[in-house]
Formats: sequence, C-alpha cells, structure tokens
Amino acid sequence: MISVTPWDCFARYLLAGGFIFVAGHGQYRLIHAALENAPLRAGVAWALHFMLGTVWTHALHRHYTFRHVPQLPYGISLARTYGAYMGLWALSTLMMLALCDLGGRDAMVGWVLTTLTTAVFNFLVMSRWSIRALIEGSIDGPDRSDLDRTDQKRSP
Repeated sequence: MISVTPWDCFARYLLAGGFIFVAGHGQYRLIHAALENAPLRAGVAWALHFMLGTVWTHALHRHYTFRHVPQLPYGISLARTYGAYMGLWALSTLMMLALCDLGGRDAMVGWVLTTLTTAVFNFLVMSRWSIRALIEGSIDGPDRSDLDRTDQKRSP
C-alpha cells in the first residue's frame, strides 16, 4: 500500500515546477527570439509557448508528481488538461499582451509574472480533475508501472 498525502504531491509539484520553470523559460526565449519582428511578439510567443509546454509539463506531472495515484488514460487526461487550460491560456495571453506588448514591460519579466500567476491554478486542475489524482488518503496497488490505474481501489 502506498500512502499519498496532499503534501507529497505538492512537494513533488514544486520540485517538478523548478525544472519546468527553467526549461519553460528556455522554450519561451527560443520562441520569442524566433519571432524577432512579429507584432505583439511577447503575447504571441507566450501563446505558442503555453500550448507546446502543456504537452511536456502534463507528461512530467503525470509520471512524476502524481505517479502514485489512480489516473485516467493518458489521452483523456491530456484532453482534460488542455480543456481546463484553455481559459487560463486566454487570460495569461492577455496578461502578457497587457504587461509587455501594450504596457512596455520586459518580456522576460512578464513571463516570470505570468508563469507564477498560473502555477497555483495548474496544480489544482491537475490534482483535482485532469489527471484525477487522489490527493488525500492512500491507495492500494502498484506504482506507475501499471499503465491503466483507473481501476485501483482506494483504501479507507
């Protein structure tokens, strides 16, 4: 039996988040540089970065952060993540446009502020809905070596 608490998942979320923050910053800088003369460069770069980053951040959180919890099949989980993130994608893109393209802030400062703002929402969505992570209590069953964990039984 594997015991999973909210703090276990949150601690792994923060560790994974450190890596995602650094790798995501590199991804954003590459996209931003590639759009050298594009209008609304910071906002467009953010929108592209967000959509691409969702794929690999979802995979990391699914296989590391929430590895000990029952999960939906991968495709359903990824679709739910994208579905939940669409509103956040629109709001965070508007935030980048307002801060950087219209407000004159440096794009990298805007990226940091927007990324930190979205982090709490991302954790709540992944832990409560898109990956269907069991945050409290414990579960019976194997670690992530079992590909279909949707039928694991929860312990009282």
